Amino acid sequence: MKKADVVAHIAQRAGIPLQEVELLFESGQFRTLSKNTYIQQQGRGEAFIILIQSGCLMTYYMDEKGNKHVLQFGREMWWTGDLEGFQNHQPPGYSIRAVVESEVYLFSHDAWERTLLKVPGLERYFRILFANALIHHQKRIMRNLSVSAEQRYEAFKSYFPKLELLVPQKYIASYLGITPEFLSKLKRGVR
Repeated sequence: MKKADVVAHIAQRAGIPLQEVELLFESGQFRTLSKNTYIQQQGRGEAFIILIQSGCLMTYYMDEKGNKHVLQFGREMWWTGDLEGFQNHQPPGYSIRAVVESEVYLFSHDAWERTLLKVPGLERYFRILFANALIHHQKRIMRNLSVSAEQRYEAFKSYFPKLELLVPQKYIASYLGITPEFLSKLKRGVR
C-alpha cells in the first residue's frame, strides 16, 4: 500500500480533506523495517503510536522469567502502540517488532498532540478508532475465557489468514494462550 492510499483511506473515514490528513503524516517519522527489527523495546526509549502502512508487527510483554506474552499482531492499515507509555510519557511497557519487512509511521506524543490541535477532525476519527480497538480487545478477552483453544485457533486463522506462514508457532500459541505443543496437535487435528 502506498502513502497516498493510506491518506485517502483516513480522509474518507474521518470525513476531512486530504490536505488535513497530510498534516498528520508530516508530523510522523516514516520507517522501513527489516524482519525482526524492533520499533520499541519494553522499558527503553519512547513509546509511539504506530501506523502500519505495510507488513506485520507483533506486540508482546516479556515477564520476569523471560517468557514472551504476545498481545497483538498488527497488519496493514492498523494502528498500534503502547498507549499507557505514550499517554503518560513513560518508557514502553511492551516491545514491538516487525514480523516481516514492514513500512510504518511513528508518531511521538508531542507531534501527535500538535497535529490534533491543528486538525480537530482527526480527534473524532481516533476516538472511533480507539473505541473499535477496545471493543475488539474485549471480544478477544471474552473469546479467550469462553471458547475452546480450537475455536480460538480457528478465529485466529480467519482473522489473520496468512500470518501462520510468517510467524513462528510459539508466538501464535502465546497469542492464543496455549502451548506450542498443543497448537501442533490442533493443527494436526489431534485433541
